[in-house]
Amino acid sequence: MSSTAVEEHRIPPGNELVEVLAESERGGGGQQVVLRLRNSHGDFVLKRFGLKQSRLRTQVRQFGSLFLVGKSSILPKDRKQIEEETLELWRREGFDVPGPPPFPVDGFDDELDLIMEFVEGESLSEAFMRQDRSDEEILAVVERLADGLALRHGRAMELKEPRLLFERPTLEHFFLSGDRIVNLDLEIVYTDRRLTERLALRELSSLFLSLYKCRPVAYIYFLEVFLRRYRDHDRLRKVAGYMEAYGGVPLKRLLTPLYLVQQGKIRDRRRKTAARELVKELDAWVANDNSPPERKALPEDHDSSGGKRPV
Repeated sequence: MSSTAVEEHRIPPGNELVEVLAESERGGGGQQVVLRLRNSHGDFVLKRFGLKQSRLRTQVRQFGSLFLVGKSSILPKDRKQIEEETLELWRREGFDVPGPPPFPVDGFDDELDLIMEFVEGESLSEAFMRQDRSDEEILAVVERLADGLALRHGRAMELKEPRLLFERPTLEHFFLSGDRIVNLDLEIVYTDRRLTERLALRELSSLFLSLYKCRPVAYIYFLEVFLRRYRDHDRLRKVAGYMEAYGGVPLKRLLTPLYLVQQGKIRDRRRKTAARELVKELDAWVANDNSPPERKALPEDHDSSGGKRPV
């Protein structure tokens, strides 16, 4: 990378910019960036927290975040502290998140800079569209994803700990790296322990929608594998009911109208289709004495580039 890029991102001497992994839009000042850097010991990730919107919009959202929906603060220093604490909580409970680099990294801002290991791999949305992954490999990843969710949701309920649940995940929040599925982006969390069960429902609804959007034709096969490993089918029925009624899971009854207007969920047919397929799959299990129904063959669909691939 050029010296201009290094200066632009205020990278301390002795560190090289390898690539920009993510950055927020400019305009708010103190732009947030995620960078892959390299020093003499190896590669690591810098997440530098900043404003993602104008200062005025940030203050308005801060009020809503804290006092209306029960989220943590969205101010940069607070988000950095929250993510550090949440990563430590997930590690302590045995759930896979990026750790610190296995070597020293110096010269960064303790208030705004979060230093993490560099994890080689790809998001689950990318992995599921790969032409060179077999059907068996993809379904095995869905199985591992469901196993991890079942364990984490169980622990969250046991502890009444909303920080063990994503704010609103997609397949982009899960990174496949060899045998690891690494959970990413935990800078905003909910803080109201009374919402723990509802947050688990919301996390599941968001993931089902993300699975459906990624591979619509293969969605029922994803569901079949998911239901084998995530055996709390009563919770999954609640998820389907909320998705059919609202397109998702509103957290507080009084805010449901605002939720529908803001998200436009009730008009999104994909959400209702994903919910109805989930109900069909759950009904098929009941009709088959709570066992997975037989499937004769896996379907074919098309990847985002127009190429045809199995499942």
